[in-house]
Amino acid sequence: MKHTETLGLKKPDSDDYINIQDFNENADVIDEAVKNTNNRIDTLSGETDKGVSDIEQGLQNHVDDNARHITETERNNWNNKQEALPEERTRKIEFGTEKPTDGEHGDIYFQYEE
Repeated sequence: MKHTETLGLKKPDSDDYINIQDFNENADVIDEAVKNTNNRIDTLSGETDKGVSDIEQGLQNHVDDNARHITETERNNWNNKQEALPEERTRKIEFGTEKPTDGEHGDIYFQYEE
C-alpha cells in the first residue's frame, strides 16, 4: 500500500480491497489537517486585524497630535518671531577665490575653482 506524500494518507493499490478502517483513518487525518489550517487562518486573520487596527490608531494619534501639527497662524507667528538683527551683529559675506585672512572662527567663505 502506498501513502500520500503530504498527509500520509493510505492509498490502496488497484488489487487491494478497500478497508473501511483505512478509509476512516484517512478521513480523520484530513479532518485534523483542515482543522489545523482553519485555526492558523483564524490566528493570522486576528493578527492582521490587530495590525491594521494598530496602524489606524497610530495614524489617528499622529493626526490628533497638536504638538506635531501647527496651524498656518502658528507657523507665521513662529517665522516672524525673530526680529531683524541690529547692524552691529551682521557680517559682510564676500565671494572670491582666496580664503579671508582676517576671518573669525565660524565665518563663512566661498571658494570657487575655475
